[in-house]
Amino acid sequence: MTSQLLLHEAGGWHWWFIPFWILLWVAVIAVLFRFSPWRRRCDRRPDARAILAERFARGEIDATEYAARRDVLSQ
Repeated sequence: MTSQLLLHEAGGWHWWFIPFWILLWVAVIAVLFRFSPWRRRCDRRPDARAILAERFARGEIDATEYAARRDVLSQ
């Protein structure tokens, strides 16, 4: 009976307290994850030299073409 009396006297504001804090923490975690340095490291794309080296390693281009394209990239 006492708890019912206290909830009634609170004025009804208490119903949004828990969902508010849950949403606040979800928003904080989402912002931290979005702007974290760890995420930026994962989103990096390989540069042109790395792609060229991968193509040469897979055998898609031969050594002369690799050397010519590497020289163009270094200019």
